[in-house]
Amino acid sequence: MKKLIIAFIQYYKEVSRRRIRRRFGLFLFCIAVAFVFWILTVLGKNRHFDIQVPIVFINVPFDQALLVDNSRHVSFTVEGSGWFFLKSKIQNLSDTLRIDLNEYENTREIDLIKKINSIDKITLDKLVIIDVSPAKLKFKFEKKNTKKVPIIFNSKIQYSKQFGLKNKIRMSPDSVVISGPQEDIQSIQNWEVNPVNIVDIADDQNLSLSLKPAENSNVLLANNKVSVYISVEKYTTKRISVPIHIKAMAPFEKIAIYPQKAELTFLVGISKYKSINENAFRVIAVQEKKSWNKLKLKIDHAPSGIQNLAIAPHLVDYLIYNK
Repeated sequence: MKKLIIAFIQYYKEVSRRRIRRRFGLFLFCIAVAFVFWILTVLGKNRHFDIQVPIVFINVPFDQALLVDNSRHVSFTVEGSGWFFLKSKIQNLSDTLRIDLNEYENTREIDLIKKINSIDKITLDKLVIIDVSPAKLKFKFEKKNTKKVPIIFNSKIQYSKQFGLKNKIRMSPDSVVISGPQEDIQSIQNWEVNPVNIVDIADDQNLSLSLKPAENSNVLLANNKVSVYISVEKYTTKRISVPIHIKAMAPFEKIAIYPQKAELTFLVGISKYKSINENAFRVIAVQEKKSWNKLKLKIDHAPSGIQNLAIAPHLVDYLIYNK
């Protein structure tokens, strides 16, 4: 009888669980249907949307720099349903407004409103263009100047635990030729790579990255890509004893300290483990107001390519005496 009651209770619990799962599944289905109807309602209404399209100038004289008063982008305000806007947005990710400068030999002003038909896909799909900004674009030519500047890689790199940089980061090319009016390029000393997130790496990386776009639309890059090679190796802990140098404390002639050496602990790549010794560091003892009876140790010089450098002790005793 007892077994029968236990079996009945277990059966009842299982049936209850199945009912709860069915009800929960039905609840989620209802939410999904309601969400779909809400999306359909929102996208079915007419709204105003903004679309920004880059301008590409063709047939620019080779020995001339093109100066554009406004941005090299044109913004459209369009009206239409969300469905048509969404379709247009997906289809037109690579659209550009192409302007042939041969058509403007006798003028230095471009009427962008007349150029909207150059973007065929945007004028279709039942989207009505109601505004163009800027409406007109003024330009002129100046003598073209070029300059070669080094490429700078400033992205932060996060290595996996006990891994780090093996050699200096290499880039190809390591410089880029920029061109434009002299007044716009003369102050540019280098060019940065577009920042990227590089995390949790434990092996060599060969990346193709983009250069930062020019903030000044009149400055052009000869190329906008760079290959970045990051060599990675495993790091291990190393400890070495380094003699402590005493910073001059006039007018006293002689200072004795204890201990006379400091212990440095750091992580170093396996390839550099044997080559880094005490001569690569310089530790100095300096006097501070907060600890008048002791000297504080500071690392005055350390080699590159090491991580988590720590020193012990932080303070040393000293004795002043005459020779």
